[in-house]
Amino acid sequence: MDRECWNCTDPTLTPRMLLTQDTTLCPETYYMSNSIQLLVDGITLDCNGAVLIGSGGDGVYAYEVDGVTIKDCTLTNYDKAIYLRKSRNDIVINNEVYSNIMGLQIDYTSNNNLVDLNNIHDNTRGVYISASSINNNLTSNIMCSNTEYDIRSLGFNNQGDQNTCLIGTNWHDLSAVLPNACTFVCP
Repeated sequence: MDRECWNCTDPTLTPRMLLTQDTTLCPETYYMSNSIQLLVDGITLDCNGAVLIGSGGDGVYAYEVDGVTIKDCTLTNYDKAIYLRKSRNDIVINNEVYSNIMGLQIDYTSNNNLVDLNNIHDNTRGVYISASSINNNLTSNIMCSNTEYDIRSLGFNNQGDQNTCLIGTNWHDLSAVLPNACTFVCP
């Protein structure tokens, strides 16, 4: 494939992928030894359907950034597949996350983030929102078959709707009938 014509990036060409501008990955499978880190406000990581297979550590890491987007990624075999730390107003959309220790972690005052249309399954832990992270919105995610929990929210005013899960801790979708539940129950 002539990547220059596709205008996409192979994340394995550099020892560490430190993003300072919008980046679109080539739609292939990559064995990653390091994380992809978003370092600048307002940028987008578009995995473009790429499959990132890790060797532990963080998969995609957003630290102290505002308004970044992480989309269309498949992440597997990480300690934390997607990790938002001290990040605000980010969008995590249309990703598949499986066979990790932690699917998605929203931590250390990561506030006002939108998590939408993700499939987070078969991890040890699905989605974790720390006590210091507030006003995060999760909608239309499938969070099923995670071993310890599908979603655990310790922060204040985190909400969502139209999610699918089975094991929720301190989580209640707006239209859920049962306490500690999502709108839909995993099959």
